[in-house]
Amino acid sequence: MAGIINLKALSKVTMTYQYQYQYQYQYQYLYLYLYLYLYLFSSIDTAFIFKVYKY
Repeated sequence: MAGIINLKALSKVTMTYQYQYQYQYQYQYLYLYLYLYLYLFSSIDTAFIFKVYKY
């Protein structure tokens, strides 16, 4: 009985840890994509401004 409860608790902990890790990983990718998008957008924006000022 104690072994079954222990196993259940362990599986619960591993499940929550897995979910936490998965969400953390997903958020990391989300932030990476957001950062890349902002970086590209800002570089395009600055290039566009430079073009406008040049011509």
